[in-house]
This record gives sequence, C-alpha cells and structure tokens, in this order.
Amino acid sequence: MKVGHQIKKHREIKRLSQQEVADILNISQATYSNIESNKSDLTFSQLQQLSELFDFDLLEFMQKQGVYIHQNDFKDHSIGNKFIAQQLSQDVKVHYDARIKSLEAQIESQKEINDLLREKLKHLESVLNDKKQ
Repeated sequence: MKVGHQIKKHREIKRLSQQEVADILNISQATYSNIESNKSDLTFSQLQQLSELFDFDLLEFMQKQGVYIHQNDFKDHSIGNKFIAQQLSQDVKVHYDARIKSLEAQIESQKEINDLLREKLKHLESVLNDKKQ
C-alpha cells in the first residue's frame, strides 16, 4: 500500500478530517488530499509530524512502505516511494533512538507495575488463606 493510502487510514482511525490534518501540517486541504491520493509527496518534516499525530514509529512506517531516504535527496526534503536508501539520515536515526529510549522506559514502568501486582496478589492470597483457616 502506498504512503498516501496508509496516511489516510491513520487519519480515519483518529477520526480527523483532511482539513484538520492539513491545518496541523500548515498546508491546504487540497494539498493534503493530493498527499493521501499519492499525487504529491510528503516532506520529511510533514512525515515526522504525522508520525507524532498518529502515533506510529517513523522508521517502521517507512520500511513497510519501501520508502527510504537517500542522503543526497535530503536537499529538497522530499520523501516518496521513489527513493532508495543507502544511508538513513541523521534525523531519522535520532528519532529512532528517542523512540527506543521511550519504549525502554515504558517496559521498565510495566515491569514495576507487574511487580506491584504480584505483591498485591500474594498478599490477597495470604489473606484469603487466613480466612479459610
């Protein structure tokens, strides 16, 4: 599935209008419509904004679409299905590293919650056993 179609799916899931997303991106609704219908390419900045708005991992999204950034193509900041990567841009690497740190923090938080729940469960089992006796 092409980039525009995936963006449209994410927008529909969030129940946003094309105009609302266009306003966030600071573009016209017509321009945004062209992006969704794959008549226009996204800039890297727009793709980053959409990944934050729709809460998707930028690297995973790009890889699934077969969209890669070639260092030389970064001059005009265009991104579309036509680029083949030899090297990811520094911006993408920074975004990916930040996403990894965020996910690691979420994992640690979930581990702490799991430990607390285990302790509560043991306590409740203990109380239940005491009442049985």
